[in-house]
Amino acid sequence: ASMAAEAPADGRRHEGKHKHVSMADALFAEGKAANAAGDAELARGFFESAFVCQPRLAFLLSMGNMHLKLDETEHAEAIYRHVEESASASDKEKEMARRKLAEAKARTESVAAMVETCAVADADVHTLMSVCQRLVEALAAGPSEPRSVSAALAAADLSERDKLLQEVELAR
Repeated sequence: ASMAAEAPADGRRHEGKHKHVSMADALFAEGKAANAAGDAELARGFFESAFVCQPRLAFLLSMGNMHLKLDETEHAEAIYRHVEESASASDKEKEMARRKLAEAKARTESVAAMVETCAVADADVHTLMSVCQRLVEALAAGPSEPRSVSAALAAADLSERDKLLQEVELAR
């Protein structure tokens, strides 16, 4: 008699689990549709919701992919590392995580290189402005100073620019 009383409760729990799974699948499908439509932020939200309903690594990988599309590489890298290190991840999921982690790291390194290039370019502009200022001063100084542009440039101290170019060359 007690087993009969337990059966409905087990059935309801089982039924509730299926509702979560089908809800998770529906949310995941919405995420894929949003991604296909080019809305990575909306897709990420659907994938996160799907993961909350049913914590599957496939949902987590999709979430990581959206973070990567949104240039949120730190979040993406953390997700990919988690999947890669997960004992329950399939070989296919681990391989995808490794591949996407490498992609995220490459983006991070690329952004760092661009920032460094911009910093060098900015420093180069300041050096050029300094040289131009000295050129203008030399040209405005009067007859005792060189009047031609080439003579003024020769008189200007270009050592700052030379140092900067040497630093750039060493950084490569």
